[in-house]
Amino acid sequence: MKAISPVISVILLISVAVSTAALIAAWQGDFLSNYIDSLNRQSSLDVHCQSASASISSASFDCRSNCNENSTHQLTLGIRNTGDATINLKSAYLVKANGEVFEISLNQSIPAGSTRTVSVENTKSCISLANSVIELSVPTQCSTLTPSLEGQNIQWLNC
Repeated sequence: MKAISPVISVILLISVAVSTAALIAAWQGDFLSNYIDSLNRQSSLDVHCQSASASISSASFDCRSNCNENSTHQLTLGIRNTGDATINLKSAYLVKANGEVFEISLNQSIPAGSTRTVSVENTKSCISLANSVIELSVPTQCSTLTPSLEGQNIQWLNC
């Protein structure tokens, strides 16, 4: 059995090293590109959020005279956007005194400087919520902006 000549073995080692370096360079290029894109998106959101401001002016939960779970009820919020940027509302969170949190999907946008009434139907039980909610909060896409309202300011209708 013959051994590989030293010249061929050096050529093989160099080709393996060059191939490995090329694969690492390609991966690193994609990684850095994605990281830079992520930083740019976050910076854009940070600038957008500097001029964002909002509050909840009113809140009501209409049980429609049927307090059972899986019956259709309606949450209505008055949201005032007093900032210079559009805000996006994904969900409303109702926090009970015992720490339970109920999420109600909103998926609404409110343009800068406007007030909107947001009404969404849900199937949360009025029995478990009425007069036991201590806070209603509505986070936005801006981590520093979460309008909230004390539970005592929520109107419970037809319960």
